Amino acid sequence: MSIPSNRQRRQLLAVIPALLLGRFTSPAFAAETTSSRERDAVVTRLLEIIDQVGIIIPGEGFKSIKLGDPYEKLVRLWGKPKSVNRKGTISYLLSHKTVIHFSGKKSIETIVVVGKAGSLAHVNNGVVFGMTQGQVLAQFSATPDKHKRDLIRYKDLGIELGFKSGALAEIVIFKP
Repeated sequence: MSIPSNRQRRQLLAVIPALLLGRFTSPAFAAETTSSRERDAVVTRLLEIIDQVGIIIPGEGFKSIKLGDPYEKLVRLWGKPKSVNRKGTISYLLSHKTVIHFSGKKSIETIVVVGKAGSLAHVNNGVVFGMTQGQVLAQFSATPDKHKRDLIRYKDLGIELGFKSGALAEIVIFKP
């Protein structure tokens, strides 16, 4: 199965909410649920799931949060974090398959996304959690600065990819 291009992915993501909302607001669905409150809860949860789809942009950021943004913006947009460690790293649980960590001294300097195969977070060039090193290397046109058994680093692009048991498990975003 081939990975869709960025354009195809954007088209799919634009159409999915309308299709799903049509399904969950149809008269047939309304007849299946006992109240509009149940229907509203399903639609709300669906929108939350769609919002969790996260596009990682090397050297720039994740979703609406960019490298260099103040922590106040992060908390304002994403709400209370799951945890804050002693060094100031702020962590959010995006799903049972994805955790994201933001760190830096005065603003966000590094973003680390840790995930498993099936995570909704992905790099804007089609790299997804669970890929092998060969698959990841095929998605980048640049030559990596570092290439080890468990790590691929593209310093000029601002991305580092960590592997566990041969599968992509961690993506680090930093300023190139």
